[in-house]
Amino acid sequence: ARVFRQSLAPPPWRSRGVYAGALTCIVALVVWQAADLGLALWLLAGGALATLVFYGAAQGLLWLVARLGETGWIASRQSLRLGLNALLRRRGQSALLIVGFGLGLSVLFLLALVRGDLLAGWQRNLADDAPNRFVVNIAPDEVDGVRDYIDTHGLGPATLHPMVRARLVGHNGQRLQAGGAAPDADAPEFLRRELNLSWQWSLKADNRILRGRWWQPGDRGQGLVSVEESVAADLGLELGDTLGFDAAGQHFSARVTSIRSVDWSSMTANFYLLFPPGFLDDFPGTWITALHVEPGQAQALDGLLRAYPTLSLLDIEAMVAQLRSVADRLSRAVEFVFGFTLAAGVLVLLAAAQSGRAARRNDAAIMRALGARAGLLRRALLAEFLSLGLLAAILAAGVAQLLAAILALQVLEVDYSLRPGLWGVAILLSAVAIAAVGMLSLRRVLRQPAAASLR
Repeated sequence: ARVFRQSLAPPPWRSRGVYAGALTCIVALVVWQAADLGLALWLLAGGALATLVFYGAAQGLLWLVARLGETGWIASRQSLRLGLNALLRRRGQSALLIVGFGLGLSVLFLLALVRGDLLAGWQRNLADDAPNRFVVNIAPDEVDGVRDYIDTHGLGPATLHPMVRARLVGHNGQRLQAGGAAPDADAPEFLRRELNLSWQWSLKADNRILRGRWWQPGDRGQGLVSVEESVAADLGLELGDTLGFDAAGQHFSARVTSIRSVDWSSMTANFYLLFPPGFLDDFPGTWITALHVEPGQAQALDGLLRAYPTLSLLDIEAMVAQLRSVADRLSRAVEFVFGFTLAAGVLVLLAAAQSGRAARRNDAAIMRALGARAGLLRRALLAEFLSLGLLAAILAAGVAQLLAAILALQVLEVDYSLRPGLWGVAILLSAVAIAAVGMLSLRRVLRQPAAASLR
């Protein structure tokens, strides 16, 4: 009887074998490409977790659609109601399609953001006029002469910064490294070497106070220090903590009054630790300046070194060029992955449309036998695919926005702002694309006579 009713299910091992084979291939490909079992396991675990999160979110969106479908405006639109009912009638399959489309679209959105906003912002930080030379070991009695030479020969304007070299040896009375001995290899890098300490009245444009306050007029000569945020994080510093220093055998301490962020990509002279003017005057030190030197100004730079033979010149032009090259290569790599992901997404969309072809053909045949016109069926199918695309695109946009913000702020360290207009266009285009491909792949379903479908 089950055979005659065509309700005999296929052997359970067949479907399980297909899924097992597919998952085995995925695991093998990830392990092969990662070339590291630990990394592969993290990738697989992350992919599984992302799929579960997407599936839960998809079910939540479908529940919301079911509640909205009961409102008067949607109920009054017959084609929209039929399309949403079809989406909800196959809720499990619809949720899986939203997961598939959502994962693919989130990758596409994220790649577009990385290529268009994040990498572009990173490259903009590497300004064409960024300093490419550092002049160091400027003696205090040479500061005025060096500044005048730089300004006179068009190498400036020059901003010279004082430096005193010292080791950071204490925190709140606890010794960080004893007697100048080398610390553990796991210690932060700034504890394994001498630091350049400096002082200034005005806060530079590429520095920003995160906590605390900058110098006040009464702070001149006081034992106060402003700390860069990465140093503060590594040492667990809080405002009011005391840091101890050793400058060539002379010990001194200072109280933390502020924690700063520094835009190191500006390539100008910056320091982990800044003090108020007057506090380090009794310690021997030198001065440093950063210059942007054009190719035709090399002769003037040679003249500076001849006039002041004790100066040292650090050429960072090659490093800046390498940074720009890395950014360009990353952009090209992202473009390639974007195209590959887009092609894979189209294949997933076609496969998803074909997977529900039989069910939609049956639904269309029944409705046509009951008197539904082809136009109504077409609009209902369009409503179903548009709703599917909108739900997947909204979910993907939220995930991509979150990941883009994390990449911008935590990895590339560039400013990032929300762009709701861009997201609106991306969601609309994605939904229209999914609907268009779905309609094209199922156009024969609408043309097939009801009698043929029912047979």
